[in-house]
Amino acid sequence: MQEQLKTVEKQKQEASSVKQSLADFEAAKVGDEVLVPVSGGIFFRTTLKETDKFLVNVGSNVVVEKDMSGVMELVDSQVLDIEKFYDRLMTEFTKLALKYQTLEEELKKMVG
Repeated sequence: MQEQLKTVEKQKQEASSVKQSLADFEAAKVGDEVLVPVSGGIFFRTTLKETDKFLVNVGSNVVVEKDMSGVMELVDSQVLDIEKFYDRLMTEFTKLALKYQTLEEELKKMVG
């Protein structure tokens, strides 16, 4: 469960990073040069042809076009879903930790 919590925390950080990148794009203008991440610290330079349209993968290799507000809504929704899931995991983790502590105390009484 601790590993799941770490994974969800990483997803929260990634979503925050996406929101920051989108905020950076709001300040960009057509013709600006930007770095586009390819993977793991690898980037390439490109010049922006437009700044108000994004392509979003919605699953099954289907891509739709969204404007900035649509993309921000999508990311905000994902962040909320991640936070809700994290809260549920944390609640379950706390319950299990309390149960473990109770069982440990009972075991000590039996042994001692």
